[in-house]
Amino acid sequence: MRIVIINGPNLNLIGTRSPEIYGTTTLDELDALCHGWGVEAECVIETYQSNHEGDIIDRLHAARGADGVIINPGAFTHYSYAIRDAIDAIGLPTVEVHISNVRDREPWRRVSVVSDVCVSTIFGRGIPGYRDAIRHLTARAAWPVETIAYGPDSDNVGDLRIPRGESPHPVAVLLHGGHWRDTAARDLLDPAAVDLTRRGWATWNIEFARVGSGGGFRSTTADVAQAIGSLSDFAEGHELDLSNVVVIGHGSGGHLALLAAVGKSEVPISAIVALAPIGDLE
Repeated sequence: MRIVIINGPNLNLIGTRSPEIYGTTTLDELDALCHGWGVEAECVIETYQSNHEGDIIDRLHAARGADGVIINPGAFTHYSYAIRDAIDAIGLPTVEVHISNVRDREPWRRVSVVSDVCVSTIFGRGIPGYRDAIRHLTARAAWPVETIAYGPDSDNVGDLRIPRGESPHPVAVLLHGGHWRDTAARDLLDPAAVDLTRRGWATWNIEFARVGSGGGFRSTTADVAQAIGSLSDFAEGHELDLSNVVVIGHGSGGHLALLAAVGKSEVPISAIVALAPIGDLE
């Protein structure tokens, strides 16, 4: 698998530019880290940086023989429809990455014109966001995924993976951690989803409202309950066994799993697995 990583304007200055925001890792060090993460993920990484819009577009066009793209467009994120169209035109799964939490900065930084043509947007995780983007692309390539909306909000979606073999399939509902903050997202459990699907489980890796995107105790727990209940809407078409539904949560997702166990659900929950849960065990 070959992944092209493209960094846009002013990313050549990371390490010295506003280190309180972007950290002290230089671009050369970032490139080296990405190549190392590529080795771990058994894929080839190509890195590129430019301060010029046209050069970035040309590099996107040249990436058409690759398997995926990771792009940090820098300030072009907020207004370059030309880069957006280039991402759309090449037809490759593309992950948008930002080192800082762009949703917690100036209002103009909260606007992205490229997000809608990307398969995922990762922000506010610092340099490790690039590692997570590599893992997300390799997970998408490892097992086909269908993204399904379970509600009206943008965060009301989940990734469904269906195993091979006999059906109906038992179901593992996955709840990611991250202290319910919007810098964390369901991509964090992609490797677990792929592993469980290989073992014969249908996996429903869900997103939910988080703090920073309308989340909080009531809305977040309501989203989880709705996502679990929505399994009944597509169980027949995907040959799911709703008599065997296990909810697995990590960290604050483990807290959500425990809450789901004592809450009301339209779909019966067979078991809960709370991995290092942040919760009140009482």
